[in-house]
Amino acid sequence: ADDNRTPAQRRADAWVDIARRQLDCGRLPQVGGQKPHLMVTVDVATLTKAAGSPAAELEWAQPIPAETARRIACDCTITPILMGAESHQVDAGRTSRSIPPSMMRALIARDKHCRFPGCDRPVAWTQGHHLKHWADGGPTLPFNLALLCARHHHLTHEGGIRLEWGADGELVAT
Repeated sequence: ADDNRTPAQRRADAWVDIARRQLDCGRLPQVGGQKPHLMVTVDVATLTKAAGSPAAELEWAQPIPAETARRIACDCTITPILMGAESHQVDAGRTSRSIPPSMMRALIARDKHCRFPGCDRPVAWTQGHHLKHWADGGPTLPFNLALLCARHHHLTHEGGIRLEWGADGELVAT
């Protein structure tokens, strides 16, 4: 009843849920030791919400909003690539995982389902979310993480909802 997404958005989100679940199951073939991946090109200014920053870009689609790029970056492998003048690559940084597997297992044991207030979608349909985004200096530590289903993960980023832990250990949406 409170879902204001269009039917097309709900279908797209369902496909994303299906793809993410398959990618996370650990049964996919690997190429060169890596899972299949998506390349998003995003400016640091975009991730840090700087005024006037450009949209992020997918390698195969039109530009995406900054909040969508921030949601994708919540639990992914990140390889920073420093570009110089005239788009010449200056450096490729080390790839780092936002939420290490051992910490994800601890989150699963703690959260057991989507932690958005009132949601009980199973843990298999959730994604790790930084309550204070890593681009804003939020640490990848359990107190700053929660599992959210794709719908609520989307809602916190693109919908502008802020989550924080309440005194009772439950998430509070503002």
